[in-house]
Amino acid sequence: KTYYDYPRAYKMIDELQPQAVIFSDGGPGCRWVGNENGFAGATNWSFLRAGEVYPGYPKYRELQYGHADGNQWVAAECDVSIRPGWFYHPEEDDKVKTVDQLTDLYYRSVGHNATLLLNFPVDRNGLIHPTDSLHAALLKQGIDETFSSNLLRGAKVKATNVRGAKYGPEKMLDSEKNTYFAGKDGEVKADITFTLPKLIEFDCLMIEEVIELGHRTTKWSVEYTVDGKNWITIPEATDKQTIGHKWIVRLAPVKAKQVRLHIQDGKACPAIHTFGVYKQSPVFKL
Repeated sequence: KTYYDYPRAYKMIDELQPQAVIFSDGGPGCRWVGNENGFAGATNWSFLRAGEVYPGYPKYRELQYGHADGNQWVAAECDVSIRPGWFYHPEEDDKVKTVDQLTDLYYRSVGHNATLLLNFPVDRNGLIHPTDSLHAALLKQGIDETFSSNLLRGAKVKATNVRGAKYGPEKMLDSEKNTYFAGKDGEVKADITFTLPKLIEFDCLMIEEVIELGHRTTKWSVEYTVDGKNWITIPEATDKQTIGHKWIVRLAPVKAKQVRLHIQDGKACPAIHTFGVYKQSPVFKL
């Protein structure tokens, strides 16, 4: 049996490169997500229970979800190759992941509170194959085109739980890094309603917590209305649990005059950096 002196390795890394991010099943910097398919769970906590997970952890599938009751911050990293394997083989030039497949991986990794580590096998000349680079460039184009325009910009915003003017719900619609919406201490619920000047159509939504303040919201939903009376819950965004750094939901296209973010529960008062609805780029497909 191969033995690795992990404590000694961690100690040496900490001495030579303080605060370096160390990757393994249990971190301590970031964790393997429990698969090499490039996706995190439908709920993904950045927490693990300290001292419980270690390299070679047998219950690795739970790493897709993290530990809701964890006391150590170990964010998930989703690793996957753009090809069937980690190394280049010319006979796999027609097996490069399609733009649709890469899009799905993006939504289920970055869009599930994780990071995406996408492997590009280089050929014997040290180059990335043109097909691989083209598909990656189209993915980037689709991301940029989709999320460059928040369709809620210009909406009138009201919230039922606001800490104060400095933390008003309209802060979720600006592009400032240091502004955000926050509720009052001890009040974990909030309804934030966005009223638009005209009807919009969207098929994607994104929400971001103030990650520096940790995971807070533990249950949330999104609904919309055309007439201001009949509210319809978006099934793809019903009773979601985690948010974290970023959570993205794709959905069947809907038209709305008002959109409401319904924060139902949390570990602490809500602190939301961004909330938006978007129309996906033609590069992306459901």
